[in-house]
Amino acid sequence: MLKQGEEYVIFAVKGSDGRYHAGGGCEGIQTTDGERYSKALDAEIAALKQMRQASIEIEFRDQHDKLTPFSGVLIKSKTGNLPVVPDKNGMFRALVSPGTYSVSLPKSLEPHSQDYYFVDSEPFKLVPGQCQQLAFVEKTADK
Repeated sequence: MLKQGEEYVIFAVKGSDGRYHAGGGCEGIQTTDGERYSKALDAEIAALKQMRQASIEIEFRDQHDKLTPFSGVLIKSKTGNLPVVPDKNGMFRALVSPGTYSVSLPKSLEPHSQDYYFVDSEPFKLVPGQCQQLAFVEKTADK
């Protein structure tokens, strides 16, 4: 996907395994469009610097990888628990204050294969403008 000789800016998150990951589907990788510093990228970075909140986005999938709502998931922080209530399509998004959060899953759900670095209840820190994206899938009967 990356071309030799091109310049990229990579937005990465340090996972629980100590390695840096550039988001699912590599949306954390942006070309500089042939400029030393892309004007569009500069504008995006300037907008991020103005943000005061962070966000958490979660998608839920069934055993057939179709989006579907599930219940029983909690976002935990020092200020309390936030129940995750996905929309009818299995999507959830919340604006949150910067801080440290963790997600608690019911036994019926597990991290989707794209979230191989997610560990149930392990804390993650969010700074202003950051978006934590997670995906969970219904466990199969044999797990």
